[in-house]
Amino acid sequence: MKHELSSTCDAIIFLFLGMVLVSDRHVWHTGFVLWTLFLCLACRFLGQSLITSTE
Repeated sequence: MKHELSSTCDAIIFLFLGMVLVSDRHVWHTGFVLWTLFLCLACRFLGQSLITSTE
């Protein structure tokens, strides 16, 4: 069940990325990009530290 949900979410994300890529109008949002990078790195660090601390 988890694998199917993960695959479905991945497909939806890439579908939206593809739709945005071929659109005529591109808008750059610096704040959104910076927050996304920060949150991805923070969640990655938190997840890895939790996984390695339980071993």
